[in-house]
Amino acid sequence: MRAGKTHGLLPALLAVAILGIGPAAAGEAGHLVGQVTDEEGNAVPGARLTLTGSGASSIQSVTADAEGRFRVFVMDAVRPLSILAEAEGKVPVEYREYRVKPDRLNRLDIRLRGEGAHDVLILMDKRVPYHRLALAGARTTLPGRAHLLDFNEVTPSVTREILRALENQPSAVLAIGEEAARAARSLAREVPVVHTMVPDPLPGEMASENLCGIALIGGFNRQLERLGRLDPELRTIGTIYDPSRLTHAVARFREAAAEAGMSLVVGHVHQREDFPGALRSLAGKGLDAFVVLMDPEVYTAHNFALVRQFAEEEDLFLVVPDASMAGPGKSFSFDPGFWESGAVAGRIVRDIVEGRLTPTDVGVRQPTDTELAAVTVATAPALAWTPVLGDAPPLLGAVAVAAELRDPPSGEADKK
Repeated sequence: MRAGKTHGLLPALLAVAILGIGPAAAGEAGHLVGQVTDEEGNAVPGARLTLTGSGASSIQSVTADAEGRFRVFVMDAVRPLSILAEAEGKVPVEYREYRVKPDRLNRLDIRLRGEGAHDVLILMDKRVPYHRLALAGARTTLPGRAHLLDFNEVTPSVTREILRALENQPSAVLAIGEEAARAARSLAREVPVVHTMVPDPLPGEMASENLCGIALIGGFNRQLERLGRLDPELRTIGTIYDPSRLTHAVARFREAAAEAGMSLVVGHVHQREDFPGALRSLAGKGLDAFVVLMDPEVYTAHNFALVRQFAEEEDLFLVVPDASMAGPGKSFSFDPGFWESGAVAGRIVRDIVEGRLTPTDVGVRQPTDTELAAVTVATAPALAWTPVLGDAPPLLGAVAVAAELRDPPSGEADKK
């Protein structure tokens, strides 16, 4: 009796296992539904979805209906899938390590952009207000659509959000700020990445086959040449920096000063609170000028106000990195400003996605005169500002206000 019952159950059990409806499989199965649309939100009928990976039953494929809708039964929802979405004349999108939650209806809406259309993912570290100026500049030169992902720091949840954005296969990534650039370097391995507003990006760390950028600090030879034209007797320059962050930049600065027949006197800080003491250490050193090496970890609005006061009391030339920080008298901005740096980075993104440049052609460098001439046809926002010693960090009261100004009117370029 017992043996007969066993043989009678085998065909039924085998059928249940094949159909994936047995007690164990039922708890692990799931359904995936969604719609495939283009960049305008229109349905993409006939789009093909191919599922592979340990969560799929061999290779599964499905074709979207006339409204771009699809439905897929996933046999093993515990294991990850790879989902490839394709359509005629569209850029394919692939979702890797996608997990379907069991015993429920999972929704995945997919957007496919047309071939030749561009979609740029912008990563920005919103801790530093002047990054908004770079973003405003970049928006005037970036190609196609832009999706902004703004964050304070790279947490596990932010990492997941970036990875989800990268699954949509953007044409390129623009990273504004040091935190954003390092996140892009780590996570965006298969699309071009252009970074800007990174204080001292080293070529060995921040340049590769898919990674390049515009350095925030540099152009020392050009700065010193212009200072020398302003005052041929100028010989001694002061600056303050954090050796753990800007050692390489200061080494290049010192070398450029020596070539120009000048000397560099520095004050060291290891945290923002060290700044007043470092500034006092430069008093009486016979300085002719002070150059602000822009580092958001050092320059709060309060510390910059101290520098402005120090330069006035010592009767020094004050060289600042952006016109919004320049004041009356002997204060100048020689380098490309924050807006211009963002605009140049956006133009580099355009040239890369349109096939005129590769990241290895760019590396890590300062904007060229040709690039600056191409982006300054528009009027960058600027604001005169007198710092107040009571201003609270983070940097910079002036730039925070200037960043709130609207982008230049579209007709402004025609007036130039």
